[in-house]
Amino acid sequence: MVSSHTYTLTDGINIYFTDSGAPPSSTDYTTLIILHGSAFNGEGFEKMHTFAHGYNLRTVIWNRREYPGSTKYTDAEIDDLHNG
Repeated sequence: MVSSHTYTLTDGINIYFTDSGAPPSSTDYTTLIILHGSAFNGEGFEKMHTFAHGYNLRTVIWNRREYPGSTKYTDAEIDDLHNG
């Protein structure tokens, strides 16, 4: 069963993610962490959750900052990104 979570980093930044959970009765599964690009969000990968357990996988799909459920960048952070 897929679950949704928000993890809060020590500086108060929230990261939203979905998790397929561990495959039932498996102790040797692989966890695949998926980070999306900049033109789409993690929702585009959610179909992978459906197939994960059949391949002995746990899938975790993160939404980057500025995407639904995760903290937006501050103006100062955007300025740093643009100017280094």
